[in-house]
Amino acid sequence: MSIGERIAGRFHVVKPDVLGGEEVLLVERKDDLEDAQRAHPDLVAYTPRELRELERLRDHPGLVRAAHAIKKHLGASVIPRDSPLNRWSRGCVAIPAERFHGAREEDDGVA
Repeated sequence: MSIGERIAGRFHVVKPDVLGGEEVLLVERKDDLEDAQRAHPDLVAYTPRELRELERLRDHPGLVRAAHAIKKHLGASVIPRDSPLNRWSRGCVAIPAERFHGAREEDDGVA
């Protein structure tokens, strides 16, 4: 499945080519994230923008695998290259600060 294909609805189980066909959740709106995760707790949830960013990184499969693993195990978000949050690199993964042992409230969680 190419992320360029639009799917109507709140969330869907998809198999993106960039992730080797692994099943993930495509969640159209962040408001639907909790419902999607409750319905499919074993799947990693992505927004269309996050999957487009991974598509952009297709020529770097190690980076795609690393970003997916970090998202899967630490609840991270894929930050697109053009995001104001991503000033220092060509692609970034943001990890919620509370996922780190001893994280402080003021930490922004961007790694």
